[in-house]
Amino acid sequence: MNIEKKILDEFGEIYCQECYDPVVLNARSLRNHLNPPKNVEKFSDFFKRLTNEDFKLLEEYMADNAVNLTFTILRIFEEQHSNTDGKFRLIYEKDGKQIDLTQIPEDLKSSHMFEDGWIKKFSKSDIPLFF
Repeated sequence: MNIEKKILDEFGEIYCQECYDPVVLNARSLRNHLNPPKNVEKFSDFFKRLTNEDFKLLEEYMADNAVNLTFTILRIFEEQHSNTDGKFRLIYEKDGKQIDLTQIPEDLKSSHMFEDGWIKKFSKSDIPLFF
């Protein structure tokens, strides 16, 4: 595996562990929580009232929103890079060497999606995706 692929996979694994999985699996955790914290109790109660079918649909909706939000954020970085004043960048730095993540794949904004994307490779979620 080349160094650039390793960097993207490392970023993708962190993305799944720190962003995607907590977002899409949080509702399930709250639904099963017996004594949720007061600040999320209303959500926990709501999730518990849903039928299993409705809750599954809500999970799929949240997963889809997380995918779309990630796509949009990464697109901003890609477009900024191509902009002449490119103020916003995603930089990986190690041993003083910098690599712009938007320059590694052909299409960073969709690196988390599809069959060979980060979500399929690294996510702990079993929620089906629609792409």
